[in-house]
Amino acid sequence: MSETITLAHVSDVHLSPLPGVALRHLNVKRGLGYINWQRQRRRTHHRAVLDLVMSDMLAHKPDHIAITGDLINLGLPAEYEAATAWLHEVGTPHHVTVVPGNHDIYSALRGDPGVELWADYMRADAFGAKFDSRPSMRFPFVRRVGPVALIGLNSAVETPPFVAAVGARLAIVSAAHANRWGFPRPEVRERWEHSGAAMTFTGDSGAVTVDFGPAGVAVSTQRDVRHRYWHAPRFSW
Repeated sequence: MSETITLAHVSDVHLSPLPGVALRHLNVKRGLGYINWQRQRRRTHHRAVLDLVMSDMLAHKPDHIAITGDLINLGLPAEYEAATAWLHEVGTPHHVTVVPGNHDIYSALRGDPGVELWADYMRADAFGAKFDSRPSMRFPFVRRVGPVALIGLNSAVETPPFVAAVGARLAIVSAAHANRWGFPRPEVRERWEHSGAAMTFTGDSGAVTVDFGPAGVAVSTQRDVRHRYWHAPRFSW
């Protein structure tokens, strides 16, 4: 006879109410998120509704509960603490598995543990330890619930504002020949490259032409078109 389990799945909790935002915690991304919360999200995410849903779910006595972010909203220290207390109300780490979302890994604050507070809910059990024996919180991790293996995959990456929202395929950096000022800063270049955007540098290739046609986006540079005039080696990041 096959074994049957009941797995409850909860997603996009966005715990409310939002705590106060201290000035020392503000940056551009968190500021934009706070405006979005005040204008829209606070009218959608109500703690009373969440409590009713969770109460009904727990009344059905599921064998295990999978909570896949977002638990919080702006990545504030008080939010991580509130979410930790909420998780303890939902169940023990043995009974509950958590995978964070992008709002849970929002914008790092120096000295704040962030999602590490939920580490007991995000590590392998004895079964999963056979595949990865590291005791600390690592992704992916494996847990077994009856005949079912839960694999915790974390695709949430802290991203700066605008870069994440644009989803650009091409980033053109405008800077003078030889780039004596070192534009762009290394961390800026890494953000765009991490987002998946191809980077073209005018200081290395001259004028850049971008054609948007039926076949997609075509990029050409003066260095490509008139390569005989370009004697300097390509710029190295």
